[in-house]
Amino acid sequence: MMMESNYNDIIFKSPPTLKVPLSRSERAAQYLAFEAVLSGSKLLEMAEEIWLREYAPEDYKREVKKNR
Repeated sequence: MMMESNYNDIIFKSPPTLKVPLSRSERAAQYLAFEAVLSGSKLLEMAEEIWLREYAPEDYKREVKKNR
């Protein structure tokens, strides 16, 4: 019983974090990367809307409208 208790303590103990505080330039780089991803996804959505409105075949447009 004692062995089981010790084993459970080891298993459920959270490991210490190895995170190192980021410097100001590293935080800025992460922020800019995050903003770039968001901007890229917005641009992709806009391009998809333009393609759908201007160039997509009519049957595809109907299918997309039906699924929205």
